[in-house]
Amino acid sequence: MWHWRVIKDMRDFLEDLETEFGNLIRSSDEFCKELWSALTNTDWNGPDGNPAYNLFGVSFRAAGGIIADIRGSGNYMHWYCESPSGIVSKRISDGMAKYGWSHTQLR
Repeated sequence: MWHWRVIKDMRDFLEDLETEFGNLIRSSDEFCKELWSALTNTDWNGPDGNPAYNLFGVSFRAAGGIIADIRGSGNYMHWYCESPSGIVSKRISDGMAKYGWSHTQLR
C-alpha cells in the first residue's frame, strides 16, 4: 500500500518536472528519450530529504506514460526502452535540483 506521502511526493515531482522541462518535453523527442532514461532505474528523493517517505522510482512503462501525458499525445509504448535506463543527464539532474530533488542510480 502506498503511503499518502509517497503519492504527494510523486505529484510534486511531476509538477516540478513539467514546470522545468514541459516545453522541452512537448517539443523534443531526443529530450524525451533522455528523460525516459533518467526516470527509469533511478530513485528520486524529495526536497525535505526524508528518505523514509520521499524515495521513489517509476517503472519503465510508467516513465513512458509520464512523458506521453506531459506531451499530450501517444502512450507509454512510444517512449518505452527508447534509450538506456538509469542514466540521469546533467541537464535533468541540475534542473530538478533547482526544486530540491536528488537521485540515486539503481544498478
